Amino acid sequence: MTADEPADPRQADVAAAEALLVAAARDGAALLPDLIGVDLCALGAAFQAVFDEPVWRAWVNLPDAYREQLTGDAFRGLAGRRLMDPPQSVPEAGGRPLARIAPALGLIMMARNQPAFLVQCAVDGEQRGAPRMYGIAQEDMGVRAVLVERASNERIGFGVQQHVVLSRAEDLARRDDLHQLYKYVLLSPGRSISTLASWLCDDQSAATRTLDLYRNSEGEGLTRIRLTANRESDGRLVVTDDDGPIRGENAGTADDVANELTRRVLVGTAAR
Repeated sequence: MTADEPADPRQADVAAAEALLVAAARDGAALLPDLIGVDLCALGAAFQAVFDEPVWRAWVNLPDAYREQLTGDAFRGLAGRRLMDPPQSVPEAGGRPLARIAPALGLIMMARNQPAFLVQCAVDGEQRGAPRMYGIAQEDMGVRAVLVERASNERIGFGVQQHVVLSRAEDLARRDDLHQLYKYVLLSPGRSISTLASWLCDDQSAATRTLDLYRNSEGEGLTRIRLTANRESDGRLVVTDDDGPIRGENAGTADDVANELTRRVLVGTAAR
């Protein structure tokens, strides 16, 4: 490339995505942009690894004309936040925008599309508000980072927190599920394991907490491993997996759970 030739924007995007991965590895965490339910629906989240059914149901139950309008408005909102370039054309609802996506949003979409592993957590069977994690792996490097997605208790309308104001189509979309706020952060593999172990072994919770790990295992295909934390009548917290209680060297504490998660989640996970 000569000095007169413009730089390839794709190279800058790759460098920016790599900088986020390096920051997560160095600092333990790198913040990513928040999204709302309409953003994810417009980006086709239902066709990715996992998505919240109530949000998608509210989306598909909108009249086609309003859903198409909201799709265009969502893309313009993302463009206004510099998370994507203004699309040249608006695809059908749920289709992919014909535009460049910024690296931070690209990492979210990549992790949701092809996770090296998926972790779904629940409290007394309720997933909303509990963390969800997607492994990001690279060939010959294993798991480089983990995307954490958490549905916030907040509901925000368009025009709030950098979301553009929509037209009257918003009136039909004024449903809590479509205004669901999703928060994202990129964690280092080690930080993600300690975060999961601490969440599962929360000393202040009397609820039953479950952690489901999904991954493709060589020769086995898609497998699921469940860890469950229950508090006994004497107040002791017992964490079990498919083989029974996790005891380890520290009487089944968060450290033992972290060691077990490291073995189950990180060891042998390869890029897909």
